Amino acid sequence: MTLRAVEPVRLTIPKQEGWLEYDLPPLCQVPECSRTWDHRHHILRRSQTSGPKRWVTIDGLVVPNVMAICERHHDQVTGMVGGHQAKIRFPSVEALRAGLYSAWWLWYARLPQRASQPHEWQLLGPIDRPVYL
Repeated sequence: MTLRAVEPVRLTIPKQEGWLEYDLPPLCQVPECSRTWDHRHHILRRSQTSGPKRWVTIDGLVVPNVMAICERHHDQVTGMVGGHQAKIRFPSVEALRAGLYSAWWLWYARLPQRASQPHEWQLLGPIDRPVYL
């Protein structure tokens, strides 16, 4: 199961029709990955969005909710091999509007855990934007 990308209070589900259609690029959208993708991954859990949704609204901003991801990165973000090794997060709308990020979703990798310390996460970069049709 994927870790939460946003707090539920910030999330609403728009009508799925009428938005610009998008397709997925040929390669995994994780920063610096050059593999072809194996999965269409819903960034927000289907249980959080009442089923598979291509679009979500976070703090009034409509963003895509599906990404192309290779098997290795899919296992890292869903926690299938050794727990969650990666997570996807939404930056604040303020940071997006200020131009601090060029993408809606950010990829984080889990750093090795130190004894008696909580897990720490390192920002690897923005998830590549989808290809708009």
